[in-house]
Amino acid sequence: EPITWSKHIQPLLRQKCAQCHLDGARQGNYAVDTPTLLGLAGASQGSGHQLVVPGDPERSFLYRKLAERNPPIGVQMPEAAPPLSPAAKQLVHRWIAEGATTR
Repeated sequence: EPITWSKHIQPLLRQKCAQCHLDGARQGNYAVDTPTLLGLAGASQGSGHQLVVPGDPERSFLYRKLAERNPPIGVQMPEAAPPLSPAAKQLVHRWIAEGATTR
């Protein structure tokens, strides 16, 4: 089954990122409410890194911030909560690797 924004990624981000990065909250100038805000239109936020590079999780700042203990900038997210489970990290990785579709 393909990983989709609406069924898999949006619910995960709502659960893990809402306090700081959704519904008007833009801590660090990052918002993850919609695929467009995630940078799927090619835009970058905050640090100048593209949040999502469809097809390339390793170049996607979002994935690196969620998966790496020491990301290129700042700290691993979510900052005020335990890191994502390996399964949740894999879900984000697969979604990006599969093209980060907006469906």
